[in-house]
Amino acid sequence: MQVSKSRYDQQMFLLYGLIEQLESPVLILDKNDQLQHANPAVSRLFSVPWQTLKQKSAQKLGLIKLNGFWTFDEKNPLSAQNSQKKWQIRQSEFKDNNNNYQLLMLNNISQELQKNEQQAWQNIIRILNHEVRNSLTPISALSQNLLEMPDLSPEQYQQAITIIDSRSNNLLAFIDSYSDLAKLPSPTYQQFDLAELLQGVARLVQQVTVNLSSPLMIKADKGQLEQVLLNLIKNGKEAQLANGKVKDKKTMGTLAKDIEVQVFKTGQQVIIKVLDQGCGIANSANLFVPFYTTKETGSGIGLALSRQIISNHQGELTLNNRTDLADTSGAVATITLPLVYK
Repeated sequence: MQVSKSRYDQQMFLLYGLIEQLESPVLILDKNDQLQHANPAVSRLFSVPWQTLKQKSAQKLGLIKLNGFWTFDEKNPLSAQNSQKKWQIRQSEFKDNNNNYQLLMLNNISQELQKNEQQAWQNIIRILNHEVRNSLTPISALSQNLLEMPDLSPEQYQQAITIIDSRSNNLLAFIDSYSDLAKLPSPTYQQFDLAELLQGVARLVQQVTVNLSSPLMIKADKGQLEQVLLNLIKNGKEAQLANGKVKDKKTMGTLAKDIEVQVFKTGQQVIIKVLDQGCGIANSANLFVPFYTTKETGSGIGLALSRQIISNHQGELTLNNRTDLADTSGAVATITLPLVYK
């Protein structure tokens, strides 16, 4: 027992020693959510020696716990709306002398967010440049021809003006699509049965299999969630058409395969998966870039709009190639939403 205690003390000494050397602020709270230990980075963050903050409650330090996760109080100068820096709180628990403690590490993610924002702007500018040039180049060329070739027949004039009008309307439609992202309203939460919504979508679209039959009450914007599901199912059906018909193992014939919708419930989340047997994902880097599309008639707005809707619900939308199919390709779109209502 003495050897075990000695080893344990050495491990705890090493833990506290590592905390002291970290550049990120680290706070250790006891079972009553009171500060028991911190590192020099906390002193620099609060501009006072951390020892003067010892035994203070987390609430007085500007920290609150929501649904089991620590975050900054809105009045805290370090909160997202009050600080130029963006902080992420990582948390874990450990025991010391049979006492439970919580370890909170504050990470400054401002630089990473700036990199992501810069990358997003570069992607948008690249797509804008491509689309605007596609419209303005023929307009400019035709306009120049009209100025330099006065002997054109009325039919040629009419043809050139028709092309200019068409390209101008396409450019206006492109700008309108861009404004859809900027004007997306915040979710209007309501309580509804997810199973009922999915069954309604399946009846509307057809050739959709839903594996959820029992009621599952959630809180979300029903209309916006339905829009996302319809878009993902539509994409899956188009991918299957592009990939040709799917072979049936039993009959070795071909058939139009259903889109499958799976639902999973965990303690904190609802997970909705939309699975297809289409051509899979060739370029995952540009999937959610606004106006990027591989379809001849696509606008490139659907996935970007869908992800924005799910993000506004504090959820996540991902799209990956399927790995569970041995004889064909396919993709799976995964929606993860917080389970507000159980």
